[in-house]
Amino acid sequence: MIKKFFIPALLLVLLSGTDLLSQSSARNKMIFYDAESWVLFEDYKEALPAYLQLLEYYPSNANIKYRIGQCYINIPGEKEKAISYLEDAVQNINPAYKEGRFSETGAPWDAWYHLADAYRITGRIDKAIETYRIFKKNLDPKIYDSVVVNRQIEACFNAKELMNKPLFIREINLGKTINENNSEYNPVVSGDENMLIFSRSEPFYDALLFSVKKNGAWIKPVNMNEILKIDKNIYPSSLSKDGKTLFLYNSEDYDGNIFSTVFSDGTWSPIQKLNDNINTKFWESHAVISHDNQKLYFTSNRKGGMGGLDIYVSTRDNTGNWGPAENLGPVINTPYNEDTPFLSEDDKTLYFSSRGHFNMGGYDIFRSSLLDNGQWSEPVNIGYPLNTTDDDLFFQPVKTRNAGYFSKYSPAGYGGRDIYRIEIFSEDHPRNFFVMGLARGANVNAAVKVSATDTKSPDRSLVAFTNPVSGQFEFQTRQGNYDIIYESAGSEKLRTNITIPLNNPSDTFRLPDTFLAKSDFTAYLKVISENEVLVDRDEQLTFPLKVEPNSTLVIEHRAADTLVSTDTYSLTDSTFAYVMTPLEGENRITFRLTDPYGNTANAKVSVTRDNPELRRKGDKGYSKAAAD
Repeated sequence: MIKKFFIPALLLVLLSGTDLLSQSSARNKMIFYDAESWVLFEDYKEALPAYLQLLEYYPSNANIKYRIGQCYINIPGEKEKAISYLEDAVQNINPAYKEGRFSETGAPWDAWYHLADAYRITGRIDKAIETYRIFKKNLDPKIYDSVVVNRQIEACFNAKELMNKPLFIREINLGKTINENNSEYNPVVSGDENMLIFSRSEPFYDALLFSVKKNGAWIKPVNMNEILKIDKNIYPSSLSKDGKTLFLYNSEDYDGNIFSTVFSDGTWSPIQKLNDNINTKFWESHAVISHDNQKLYFTSNRKGGMGGLDIYVSTRDNTGNWGPAENLGPVINTPYNEDTPFLSEDDKTLYFSSRGHFNMGGYDIFRSSLLDNGQWSEPVNIGYPLNTTDDDLFFQPVKTRNAGYFSKYSPAGYGGRDIYRIEIFSEDHPRNFFVMGLARGANVNAAVKVSATDTKSPDRSLVAFTNPVSGQFEFQTRQGNYDIIYESAGSEKLRTNITIPLNNPSDTFRLPDTFLAKSDFTAYLKVISENEVLVDRDEQLTFPLKVEPNSTLVIEHRAADTLVSTDTYSLTDSTFAYVMTPLEGENRITFRLTDPYGNTANAKVSVTRDNPELRRKGDKGYSKAAAD
């Protein structure tokens, strides 16, 4: 009886478990297809939680690990996490991989490429090169383009070169009024930097926001979607110098187009689509107007280009409309994508992002100068660390070419991507430092003179004096190599050389404490005269002297035991003439010289005037001083 009851009960439990498993599998299948659709639309942040949930059910599924790695590598601040999932995924490559199949448990050959990307983006350059080569070794040329893979390997070597000569940049986060825990990006500013428009990723849409400065600080941004009455995602492209014309980008039905709106009487006008010379049935993604309002530079993948997105220029015609577009040509445009062009304040430098040229991975920012013949120069990579091994787009220059606005992820930020004001220092735009130090001479009461001379520009010389009590000194100068001279009264002169590096961590540069040895030198003083002079009449005498320039000379005149005069002279030249009229009898002249370094020298001359007894004796053993 017990046996008869047990068998149906066991069957019921097994059937119930099968039904539960079937329900669970169906639910997981729906989760999988939802995640796949998010990936299709490149919304990796939405797809990631679904794949992570599936991994709990299928912990050894290489396809899910591949998708998780793919998501992480496309989410700011999470890219490092991609590596472990992709490293696991490539251990189970399925040559017959079926994309989008819930039943697929292997990873595609693409996983090697994504793993190489993850290594490159996170700075593991040698590992990236090795992994790209693994991917290239067995790629199917019908599916994959080896030229693209070679391009990535080349970018890795470029990255190593650029990382060895980094820029020094100063980043200022625009603060919590502008940046929140979501991503802020695509910042555009007016020429005076008092108006800012940008995008922010909100939970259900991307907001277009507008802020101005009051009393030097950004005020709370206003939502422009409401002002413009727009219920679709639209993004800032550029802002005219006067802040009155805003260019916008929107994509619908796989077609990107450029729009504009004008700020007047405190509000923004309804958006207008630019004419057919700008917008076509192809993809237009960005536009910027020259500061004279006569030219529009924009990007398009229309037919007849160099490949992918190219930069074009349109000039206003005599009716004020935009004329036919002209491709900027192969110097600027490559077979890869060029995007987000901007112009310097004088319209003579073009900034843009490109996957081509001398690139260190993904999009890099480049600049090109307008030549006298009206052509653009060969683009130059703006440099690391403004450019990274990841995608770097949308650098809005301001003032000169040494500053701009840029959006980036930083662990120290407010969350996601934040907007920063960037300043770039170089030989053309030097960084200033406060140089500080302590120096003492042998005479503790005497100040030390500190001279700094730029070895590249010797005409640039700075002088500072120590505080006689504390011995501290400071001066301000730019980066570079300097000859330093320490001088003080009674002390030996000391020479040294320093280099203030551009990438010094602090804006303050401290020199080593310096102590000068006591000087054994004497000042240079020579009187062009005999030590004893006899004269027989009332006449002026001149004593020529050779001295150390920039010295102090004290001359004391005594007659018998009486002090006649004491005179002090500040000498600038190496010669000096002392003129005096001796009194009757013996005159003693004492010269005391102190040079700029505190060294001293003394000299004495004796002058005897009108000695009748000597004359009577006919003594001829005397010398007459030179007279004027």
